[in-house]
Amino acid sequence: MNYIEYKFCFVKYLSEDEMGLIISDLGDIGFESFVEEDLVLLAYIQSGDLVGRLFEIEEYIAENIKTFKSVDKKEIEQQNWNELWESNFSPTIVNERCVVRAPFHQSHNMEYELVIMPKMSFGTGHHETTRLMMCDIFEIDVEGKKGLDMGCGTGVLGILAAMRGAKHLDIIDIDQWAYDNAIENVEQNNVSDKITVKIGDAALLVGCNYEFILANINRNILINDMQIYSNALCCGGSIAISGFLKEDIDMLVEKAKECGLTFQKTNSFEKWQMIRFIKN
Repeated sequence: MNYIEYKFCFVKYLSEDEMGLIISDLGDIGFESFVEEDLVLLAYIQSGDLVGRLFEIEEYIAENIKTFKSVDKKEIEQQNWNELWESNFSPTIVNERCVVRAPFHQSHNMEYELVIMPKMSFGTGHHETTRLMMCDIFEIDVEGKKGLDMGCGTGVLGILAAMRGAKHLDIIDIDQWAYDNAIENVEQNNVSDKITVKIGDAALLVGCNYEFILANINRNILINDMQIYSNALCCGGSIAISGFLKEDIDMLVEKAKECGLTFQKTNSFEKWQMIRFIKN
């Protein structure tokens, strides 16, 4: 699946709040990921989503014309993503107990060592949301429990939970490249007996029952699918979510409350947030 990269160049440096608002607005339109580079914001949207969103994007740019010095876009092919991520992928340490590295890196001999070949998938431990979710896996009790990693990307969260003693996990992503990559990484880390990789969306959760759920996606999908997650979570179970900004917290907490979930804790890293809920 190809992506369209929008390059937003700003006329002046923006504060963290100003940049966060722009990222939030673009996320509402349909952009999935962002890279900040001084006076530049790179925003990525799936090429298949662009046609239906083009008017909204152009309207947003026109409304904020005084903010942007220039706006350019180009198509990013899958192979370009592979080369970019693999060339820049370095080992990352999480919680001082876990390392995430590629097969071509040397072993770090840590308590938990995850070998991840990122390819096009999200989840190498470098992004703030992945680190937040991994840290939370060290805080919750997954021993002997059945879990779900929704929007699994590389499968890194599910793999760590399996290594931490989870009995079984379903890990799910909607994209074929993430599905294929997750299977490869699950096998690489010798947890195939504990993990089932699936391709699809929240419709796969109907009739399922999990004791913990991990969902590192984005605000819009989390809100849209919150009731489905709650239905699939057993009483007393926990759900940790990430992929959103501070200004999104109240909205997500309110939606979770409507779905029978109770706020337990929140954590942050840079501008990104994580929330954990429990089901009464």
